[in-house]
Amino acid sequence: MDLSELRAWLNEHLPQGMYLEPPQVLVDEEILILGRISDEGIPADAPQEERDRQTMERILRHREETREARMGLAQQLQGRVRRNIVWGARCGQTEAIFTSRRVPVMTRLDRGERRILDLLIQSGVCSSRSEALAWCVRAIAARERPWFRQLRDAVEQLQTVRAQLRPDPLAEVEDRRRRREAPEAAGPSPAEASDDDEPRVREA
Repeated sequence: MDLSELRAWLNEHLPQGMYLEPPQVLVDEEILILGRISDEGIPADAPQEERDRQTMERILRHREETREARMGLAQQLQGRVRRNIVWGARCGQTEAIFTSRRVPVMTRLDRGERRILDLLIQSGVCSSRSEALAWCVRAIAARERPWFRQLRDAVEQLQTVRAQLRPDPLAEVEDRRRRREAPEAAGPSPAEASDDDEPRVREA
């Protein structure tokens, strides 16, 4: 199941009104389904801290209210894609990802980069290099959130275009079959005519 098929499946099976628009779908070792919910009624002129509190409350309420439906969809979908399904929600400028498993990632760092991780360990911020590296990733994502969201949207659009341009193997098989059958339907060529089709000379 490619990305376009995955989106089509979700559009068909998601309960009506669960999200304001078709959800974002991001694929790596897991499949993240990120949907937007309404922030209607939250005062636009409220302090940012208050808006963040109210939007997070809505996300948590949405998580509880849709838990049963999401679990049922995830069970169906995991059998098709053979990957873990992760859900998330966005309300206004607040975004939350629900339970996601940790996946090991191999990387190579030079001495200066390793010293940054070791400094985080020595200061007590982290307890290991792997934890320190994850801390750095989260810090960058939090600081660059608007830019990061734009980049993620652009990558998703690129994946959609690639899926649309990918050849359909069934269509190729059908096209080859039609090409094979076309000469047979047109009949034998002059070079392939039998002896019976050649003009005969009447004997005297």
